Amino acid sequence: MYPHPNEPRLQTHPPDTLHRSHDMSPEYSCAIANTLAHMPSSSPAPDDAVTLISITSSIQALHEKQDTFSQRLERVEQSEDGVPWSNKSSTAQRGAMAIRGKGVAAKRKALKQGGRGKKWPELEDEMSEMTEEDASDDEDAEDLLGTKHSLSTTAQKARNDLQNRVTVKFRGICGIQTGQNWPGPTDTERFNSTTNERYWTPNFTKDVRYPENKEFLEHVATLVKNDVTNSDNALKVLKQCRKYKWNHDTLVELAKTSFRSFKTIYQTQVDANKKKTHERNQRTNRHKHRREEKAKSRLTAVHTYKEKYGIDPTDLCHEAHMSDEASGPDSDDESTLSKIEWKREMAKKQNMDGDRMGVSELEKLKFCKVVRPGWRSDELSNVLKELDVMAWQDKPAKLKERVIIISVRNMGRTSDVPPLVAPFDFGINHTWWERNKNNEKFADVLTDWYTHGDLHGFGSAVGDCATNNEIDDSDGNGRDKGVDDGELVDEENEEVETV
Repeated sequence: MYPHPNEPRLQTHPPDTLHRSHDMSPEYSCAIANTLAHMPSSSPAPDDAVTLISITSSIQALHEKQDTFSQRLERVEQSEDGVPWSNKSSTAQRGAMAIRGKGVAAKRKALKQGGRGKKWPELEDEMSEMTEEDASDDEDAEDLLGTKHSLSTTAQKARNDLQNRVTVKFRGICGIQTGQNWPGPTDTERFNSTTNERYWTPNFTKDVRYPENKEFLEHVATLVKNDVTNSDNALKVLKQCRKYKWNHDTLVELAKTSFRSFKTIYQTQVDANKKKTHERNQRTNRHKHRREEKAKSRLTAVHTYKEKYGIDPTDLCHEAHMSDEASGPDSDDESTLSKIEWKREMAKKQNMDGDRMGVSELEKLKFCKVVRPGWRSDELSNVLKELDVMAWQDKPAKLKERVIIISVRNMGRTSDVPPLVAPFDFGINHTWWERNKNNEKFADVLTDWYTHGDLHGFGSAVGDCATNNEIDDSDGNGRDKGVDDGELVDEENEEVETV
């Protein structure tokens, strides 16, 4: 049986020599005295040699027992279920962490790295050096403040969990819900109607180094750390994996990230120019996301395309070469309509009776206004279109039943802006090239165009250059000639595209 953890621990002296009478601790002196006192009184007095041997043997035995005892206290040994032996009692906390490390310093570090539960109160007031094993674990641990690409998938999830928790706490103590405007530093104080506590108001006219903002960010980090440390349900990923480096300072840095994000939103509230810039950046991000999703969808049809034609179109499915799509007036450069009126206009373009459709009916519909790249040849557009059709046909029936987006392609919208990644030669619209090759605005982008040749099986690689703006039953290479990019055609010739 181990003594109670709160009992004072005897001092351990390594047995480097057997002759230590000059620096013997009180505990050992007492133990030796007890040993001599309990020797049989009827025994004949031993000679000096026997006495010395007996005392030495007793001291050595005490050293060995005390070393074993001390090691067991300092090493939190675990049973098969991962619970420390010293804490397997009726007072053990549910969901407690299997704490690693020789002493509290290592255990506290393990908790900061995302341990599985609360700290044990009886282990907090002792300090000890880390073992070599602990140091090795720290070297392998992933710092959650690392860049996204430097973190493993699970570490990225752990960081996202922490960031989300910081953001929620940030909003919570400020009393600002999603979609609400942020208050300014000179606005009237606000109070929680339930607790009557004053809401915090970060000063977004200053940066994170401003004293009041520093105090606020420290407070956010402290609250989040308490939540993570004390909640059995908080951050499952962090509890399941102990090889993450994060602490209070990590949470402060994540709070700074939230601060900068909300500061941008605040600036759009008070500065019309910054609002316009922010909306443009948001629109650009949405367009890029849709292009990425479109490229991923087309890549799912590569295998089918290879089986049909014997050539691989994988390298044609680059995000930068996909067409843009406007999903509303906020992402349509040419529109000044409200969202409902924009949808009504799109419905009429699709020969739907938009004027008779009610608001609730229009709200259920989703439209995408396709903006075709002017630089892209018909042959490349046709290949991408056929990949769309194949990807749609390969989708499970249940997935096809989900909400669809109606692609509006007959708007005459084109974009002359070339992608930063040069296409293969056959993918360039020759008419567009002749018109824009000397355009100073595109000079840096077009430096390597018409220098990459053609992908095997396409364009000149099969003895037939790309055709542009020609209507035919095939593209000259034996492949079916498709329709405009962005349109998906099912068996009833309805133009739809999956979300």
